[in-house]
Amino acid sequence: MEPKSDKILAIGQQRIHVTAITTKIHEDIAFLESKIERMKKMRSPSRTVLATYESMLASRLSVLKWLENHDMISNQHAAQHSDASG
Repeated sequence: MEPKSDKILAIGQQRIHVTAITTKIHEDIAFLESKIERMKKMRSPSRTVLATYESMLASRLSVLKWLENHDMISNQHAAQHSDASG
């Protein structure tokens, strides 16, 4: 089986490797899920802080879903595009 090409997100002239971003988002999600779980076990957790963490978690999950489902440029395609335009 061939190794999967790293996806690249093109924002203007900047190229961002999606693997690094998704790794960080997975770490954020694990942290937030753990934090929310611990807060819910408290006798009287701050509703404001809990809502903030839940909102942050929803945002991270949404971004992760978008990154996983959105067509992006592969390294090979990006190199070909750069060669053709440069």
